[in-house]
Amino acid sequence: MSTPCNSLNAQFIKVSQLGSYPASGSAIKDADKLMIIENTGGSYFSRNSSLSDLRKYILGSGTSGFPTLGSTKSYYTGTDALTLNNYVLGNLSLTFAHGFASVPSIVRTVLLCISGDGYYNINDEIDVSGCYNENSRPFCSVSSNSTNVRVLIPSFTYIKTYTWNGGTNGLVNLSSGAWSIKVYAWK
Repeated sequence: MSTPCNSLNAQFIKVSQLGSYPASGSAIKDADKLMIIENTGGSYFSRNSSLSDLRKYILGSGTSGFPTLGSTKSYYTGTDALTLNNYVLGNLSLTFAHGFASVPSIVRTVLLCISGDGYYNINDEIDVSGCYNENSRPFCSVSSNSTNVRVLIPSFTYIKTYTWNGGTNGLVNLSSGAWSIKVYAWK
């Protein structure tokens, strides 16, 4: 049976702010208690929980891709230092060591804009699944194993993708000097 909380010093924290709470400097600790309030048809119920309980729930709920909760490394990202200009001749395999002991459950590979290119700005990303070579074939393929994510790039003359600009969409050629390859992996 729960006990009433008549003399509790409570502070409301939105769930969306838990990752960066608080701005004042001291972070939520494992031993801190969280009160969860549930509204079921006009009746309110409360129960206490801890950050450790929340972490166990998140890591066990099928959404284990949250970046580095506790000491568990569950997220990796890596960016190639070279631009796509270096890969036009193709037949190249880029390797990114993700650091997991198993095959990642999710891998995402993007082109990262490193200098403005037409409709795109620095740090814009385009998923490689939407990029094609001049023969309308996929620009690259991505594979992973228990140690690496590999991006395989055949030769290409140019890379094209569809873009959205001011209410219209259309096919555009990307400048290979304005883009690098970036990989995300979740354990």
